[in-house]
Amino acid sequence: MMTDRKVRILDVAEELFAKHGFSGTTTRLISDTANANIAMISYYFGGKEKLLKAILDRFADDIYVLVKKIEEKEKDPKERLKSWLMSYLEYVFEHPNPINIANLQLNLVTDKPDLFISTRQAFDKIIGLVYSTLEEGKESGVFQPIDIELTVISLKSTIENMVLQSELIKQDFNIEPADDDILFPESFRNRVKEHILSLLQSHVFKHSK
Repeated sequence: MMTDRKVRILDVAEELFAKHGFSGTTTRLISDTANANIAMISYYFGGKEKLLKAILDRFADDIYVLVKKIEEKEKDPKERLKSWLMSYLEYVFEHPNPINIANLQLNLVTDKPDLFISTRQAFDKIIGLVYSTLEEGKESGVFQPIDIELTVISLKSTIENMVLQSELIKQDFNIEPADDDILFPESFRNRVKEHILSLLQSHVFKHSK
């Protein structure tokens, strides 16, 4: 269980890394913004790189818990896949910073794989559950004969690019900036959900005759 101060540092660092990047965010800026002693970052996390690791680990762990709960509840592969995608979309729309951070710091994550091995393991478990559901759907005849790896990449990229390209999307769709931290208004979120469901219907689920 994290202390309130540790969670505060983690939340502040997540915001700052997403805004300024890893190299543009100093431990002094994090500690000042979080109203915490700079030594607390080393005490709780062991430095700035491990603080970044903790942010990505938290994101991966949250997604795994979300996916696992749905996997245990939904026995039908179609409903399971739909629930996963809708829940993942809602989660990243509510918590866009880890997606932006992972994209900005791809070189650091790639150059230091040992530092981020726990994040990779968590996402491997998530992908494994998705793959097994797609295999189950294909074998039971409710899914089309899809390329599983490319299907996962396509669906995941469609959702995550809504975060990575959010400013451009807002311009293209004439979406007014919100006064709060909401990435997109509910009406546009629902539009994206309908689009994802239509992709599943046309490219993944087998059509009834």
